[in-house]
Amino acid sequence: MSNYKDLREKILNKKAKICIVGLGYVGLPLAAEFSKKRFFVYGYDTNKSRIEKLKRKERYIVDVDPQKIYQLIKKNKFYPTDEEEVLKSSDVIIICVPTPLRKVKIPDISYIIKAAQTTKKYLRNQLIILESTSYPATTKEVVLPILKESKLKEEKDFFLCFSPERINPGDKKYPLKKIPKIVGGLSRKSTSLAKILYSQIIDKVYAVSSPEVAECTKLLENTFRLVNIALVNEFAILCHKLGISIWEVIEAAKTKPFGFMSFYPGAGIGGHCLGGEEFIIIKNCKGIEFYTLKEFVKEIAKSSIKKRIKGIDFFKPSSYEVFSFDVEKKKPSFRSIELISRRRIKKKLLRIITCDNRKITVSDKHPVFVVKKGELKIKFAEELREGEEIPFILPCFFEKEDKNDLVIDLIKIIKKEDKKGDLINKLRVRSNLFSWRTFKKDIYKIKFEERYYYDYIRNNYLPLRYFLYAEEKGIISIDHKYLTLCSGRGTFYNQFPAVITITPQFCRLIGYYLSEGCITQDKSLRVRFSFSVQEKECIEDVCNILRNMGIKYSIYYSKKWKSVYIKISSNLFGLLLKDVLKCGENSYGLSIPASFFNLSPRHKWELLKGIFRGDAGVDIKIGKFHYRKNRKEFCHFRNSAGINYFSSSKKMFQQVVFLLQELEIIPTFKKREGLLYIHGYNQIKRLKDIFSDEKKNRLKKYLSDSRKIISRWGFKRYKGFIATKIKRIEKIEGDYVYSLEVKDTHTVVTSYGALVHNCIPADPLYLSWKARQIGFKTKMIDLASYINHFMPEYVVERVESLLRKKGKELEKANILILGVTYKKDVKDLRESPAIEIIEKLKEKKVKVDYFDPLIPYLKINQFNLKSVDLNKKNLKKYDCVILVTDHSNIDYEFIRKNTKFIFDTRNVYKKYFDNIEKL
Repeated sequence: MSNYKDLREKILNKKAKICIVGLGYVGLPLAAEFSKKRFFVYGYDTNKSRIEKLKRKERYIVDVDPQKIYQLIKKNKFYPTDEEEVLKSSDVIIICVPTPLRKVKIPDISYIIKAAQTTKKYLRNQLIILESTSYPATTKEVVLPILKESKLKEEKDFFLCFSPERINPGDKKYPLKKIPKIVGGLSRKSTSLAKILYSQIIDKVYAVSSPEVAECTKLLENTFRLVNIALVNEFAILCHKLGISIWEVIEAAKTKPFGFMSFYPGAGIGGHCLGGEEFIIIKNCKGIEFYTLKEFVKEIAKSSIKKRIKGIDFFKPSSYEVFSFDVEKKKPSFRSIELISRRRIKKKLLRIITCDNRKITVSDKHPVFVVKKGELKIKFAEELREGEEIPFILPCFFEKEDKNDLVIDLIKIIKKEDKKGDLINKLRVRSNLFSWRTFKKDIYKIKFEERYYYDYIRNNYLPLRYFLYAEEKGIISIDHKYLTLCSGRGTFYNQFPAVITITPQFCRLIGYYLSEGCITQDKSLRVRFSFSVQEKECIEDVCNILRNMGIKYSIYYSKKWKSVYIKISSNLFGLLLKDVLKCGENSYGLSIPASFFNLSPRHKWELLKGIFRGDAGVDIKIGKFHYRKNRKEFCHFRNSAGINYFSSSKKMFQQVVFLLQELEIIPTFKKREGLLYIHGYNQIKRLKDIFSDEKKNRLKKYLSDSRKIISRWGFKRYKGFIATKIKRIEKIEGDYVYSLEVKDTHTVVTSYGALVHNCIPADPLYLSWKARQIGFKTKMIDLASYINHFMPEYVVERVESLLRKKGKELEKANILILGVTYKKDVKDLRESPAIEIIEKLKEKKVKVDYFDPLIPYLKINQFNLKSVDLNKKNLKKYDCVILVTDHSNIDYEFIRKNTKFIFDTRNVYKKYFDNIEKL
């Protein structure tokens, strides 16, 4: 019998064992219904307190009677557990995990990913159903690839389906079995199995053609609600301005038997990112550039599409790729950036510090990769613990080992960039290989402003502006590599190659500049290299490279500082370093040219030579080492070596880290920012030839005196990445945080090579976000979101105005928030407008308390609140009670009689009372 037929028979005969993953307000009612229909059900949840509450007959879901659940457990129909092994015994696995939403509407699918990864470990002939709300294609793009890692074949060895949850918690009119169920599988077989399964407990099951249709169905339902609530919220504000009761208007409108559906106004409709100083690596037409997230958003804001939704700035950049890592293939690559968001954060950020002092700053809910048994798993940053391993990617930027040298044509660059003509009008063109007399007839065709034809030919030069004119008109055609550019006269005469070839030797020169160079402005741009008088080989090397390039230089010796200065007074050389290669002008702004990261390893080794010869130090300890331990004297032979490097430029430092790691040199880091350290016999052996002078000799001595090679890596090596342990996690202040959505891989490589998952905006903005990926603007959804986002602020403004009429300033008032969950009788804070109302009141220094029978404690950023008791003494001290969530089983009449004033956002008080004001 085939797997499909076997599974079908089990479901029809109620012999299939079902595992519900996630026992929240969706999963627990499902488990209860299947158990009642004689299926054996496992309830798997990582939250142990839920399991304990079920066994103690304690209620935590309003729709499920704990006594009935206890009876099902007692009859061995339902087995709640936190042991994942039960998935192995299950024939059907239904994933009902949350996709948490915060006030900024940035959810996370990490729970879905984690559930899929757990399922993969025990996958066999099973039907897998995802019920968690997410963006279109989550089932195919996220869940399916994870399950396929098991090497089992979909629709043959296992079956996959999406069925959106439609439960309305607390709604007695529409219990689970009366709400039609939507099912959409990968194929007819998956859809058929899911339809047969749900038909056992639900009156009507409706099949659609694919998981994407089912996913979009859920989003359309929620978007319909979003838009209509936004409409009625705006109407409520308008009616208040007109002095009309919005509640009476709705009651009148709903008498129409067709074309109208009633929605009610409220305080609102029912995130997780990286710190702005984190570096990302961007690939564009210039090469590979390093930006902090803050810098990159500032850069793309000039040209990209920008939207502001619910306090979040969204940017859709074009033609940018970010360095990423394919977790499945274990391979780094560049991937398109589909969306970037920026938002202000009030909570503290988490700075993760590893044992080798790498650092990364993220928000508490950001999904971070951890390494477990060589595999990459995802955790929220707040769940990380000391001793856990996190991955850092080993990059690979170059394409071919034998890639040709890059060429920079200064004539083309000057023509394009020098709009004012500052250089074009000053420079002259000559050649050391031919005479302009050869082009005498052609030169006479040029329309000169002056009549100096013969002077140009006699002195063997042509003003650059006329050369460019002749080229443009097709009068002269010469390969620029045979030309030199000249400026000045007499002792100030200077010449420079018109075309620069980026050879390994030139890379080494740039390395020297990045370690010992700077640019100053006098009458012309002046490039200066500074060396100690002892660094003779470095001085000679720089001079030789400049001579070979035909670049004029001067040398100055400082007796006072015992230094040697090599100076190049040349606008062209300064232009090349400052504006073309963008190397920076001083130690704080230094940067490796973007184009250099595309070069071969040979070029990069030469670049590293120049950088390390100038800025790196060598620490050698050789000889007998005496020490005392446990009152005893010891003496050992010690032979150790290390290479240290420091940079004042944060960008340059990160570039060197990636450069080293690409060359398979793994540094560790000191507590001081910008300082790295390289040790280990094999690494020192590879780096010894980078140095010259005394440093090289000292390293040779260390290598020759080594008696025993000891590995002190402090990290584990895997395919494509290394893993190092977390030393500690600190809380730091933050302002803005940033997130990226990356095509295909959904990962970002950031500072030090740290690998993190990207974040996804969502429901109903799941759809808005997904639409942006295909270049479609969801104007209605965005506008509705904006209106609903404004409602908490409107509530605070109304309360402030009402209190002022009563002679009370808001800042001096005592406020009680009644109900803080996002929905009546549901223990869930995920979309709660009450949280934002409390935050806005706290910002105004107002004293705020809350009462909610379902939420005993509330933590909002730096505020820790406890639900107060509703007694006469407490109620009388409040100047205003803001009714946000209308839970059942609250004595609202008792509250009205014992409080001064109530602002009712839910129309709980149908009649008019003197101390009641409605939204």
